[in-house]
Amino acid sequence: MAMTADQYAEQLCALLPPGDALAAPGGSTLALLLAGLSPELARVDVRGDDLLGQVFPGGSTELLDAWERVTGLPDTCSAGITRTVAQRQTAVVAHLAQNAEPTAAFLVAAAAAIGYTVIITPRHAFRCGDACGSPLGGTDWDYTFVLALDPPVSFVSHMHCGDPCGSRLAQYIHLDLLCTIGHLKPAYTVMFIS
Repeated sequence: MAMTADQYAEQLCALLPPGDALAAPGGSTLALLLAGLSPELARVDVRGDDLLGQVFPGGSTELLDAWERVTGLPDTCSAGITRTVAQRQTAVVAHLAQNAEPTAAFLVAAAAAIGYTVIITPRHAFRCGDACGSPLGGTDWDYTFVLALDPPVSFVSHMHCGDPCGSRLAQYIHLDLLCTIGHLKPAYTVMFIS
């Protein structure tokens, strides 16, 4: 807790060496000098307390840009999205607190954190004993998974009759989800969307 200017003035007077040479009775020039210095000391004390609050990213406002720089935010997935200070703080805390494991459960949790419910289905190479009708695939399939929204929704938006001229024939939607999962998935894996 920060001290007030009056408390600093009292403390400065109490720190003077004993004796008549530097006695600072009320109203003396030395007492007025120390009283003039005390507001600045109190201001620095308050700013020091404020700095302690900036150390934790969940309540940081002044150092939020530094926290974002340290965590690499906004990343390519969130660039161009306008966020409030509270959303930025939450993103930094989530980035620092995430336990990044290359598992399907981690990716499902990451999707849930940005508002999506997904199902991740791992694929594997066809093996002797697999059910009839199982997809055929070589060993590359051991490093793939299929990402699907639950409930099922298409990842592609198609042009419709009556759309304005110049509209794309098809374009991906839910790009924030695709970018987030693509960023967090292990580099050696391939993600298919359905």
